[in-house]
Amino acid sequence: MNHNIQTGIPFGVISLASLGDWVVDELCSLPNPEMDANLEDYLRGELWGKPGADDELLENLDYSELAALADDILGLRWSDSYYDGLESPFVGCKGEIDGVSVRVTELGGALLVWVFESPVVGWYSQCSPCVPGAGNLDSPNPDGIECYDVPADWRQ
Repeated sequence: MNHNIQTGIPFGVISLASLGDWVVDELCSLPNPEMDANLEDYLRGELWGKPGADDELLENLDYSELAALADDILGLRWSDSYYDGLESPFVGCKGEIDGVSVRVTELGGALLVWVFESPVVGWYSQCSPCVPGAGNLDSPNPDGIECYDVPADWRQ
């Protein structure tokens, strides 16, 4: 469980707080299918009737265009006013950064970055029973399990 089916190598899991600011910025720019629909609905509601936001134009915009328009008009994207009361904007982000396949999830209030595939592997303690079979990238252990890792320059 919690391993790459093609390679058999366990996933690595690391706290978002353990990663450098530039990595967090990159994660924030990854596609987030879980939030896109909510953000789009929210932005359409916020932009309706605002100067520069034509109703017909809004109906034909795709998500990235709508988000850019919100930035220009309201400075809204990633702002507390949208995310207040919702999950973190990171939860659900997934994609690839520098050849590392990742996804951000939440577990008990902590934001975790899963490493599904990477050119880097390392030896780490196994995660708790909450993430069975994965390696805890915050706990190096030469006697632990070999799992996918993040590049060294990703860490703070």
